[in-house]
Amino acid sequence: MATLNPKYTPPTKASTGEEWVRWYDQIKSLGRKNADSAFAKAWATRGSDKASGDPAFRDYMHKNGIEISGGVFSDVRDSTSRSLDGFGNFFKMGGYTTAAIVVVVLIFVMIILYKNLSNADNTVKIIGAVKPGIK
Repeated sequence: MATLNPKYTPPTKASTGEEWVRWYDQIKSLGRKNADSAFAKAWATRGSDKASGDPAFRDYMHKNGIEISGGVFSDVRDSTSRSLDGFGNFFKMGGYTTAAIVVVVLIFVMIILYKNLSNADNTVKIIGAVKPGIK
């Protein structure tokens, strides 16, 4: 009679999200497709509100391609959180873009100032425009 390795025994309805994650990580050694299939079967019979109510568990499983519903309010929270993460990445990239644009504009201004101030006549004209009375 074949014995089942205890590490492959699925969690119970009383298990936490952390226990489900630990078990899923262990069965991934069987191959991703087999692990996903085994998880789906185990969750269908042993999944619990205790585990599905854990946002960290749902996020972890989502990152591994498995969607766990935590109920209407939890699902709204998850999708909102994921959308805000996207906005955060957008604004982070926007910050880098803004910094790059500022650097380019400063370089452009420096070039213009250098070209205009390198000629003594232009320097006097520019200073005269800024401070009247100097010729």
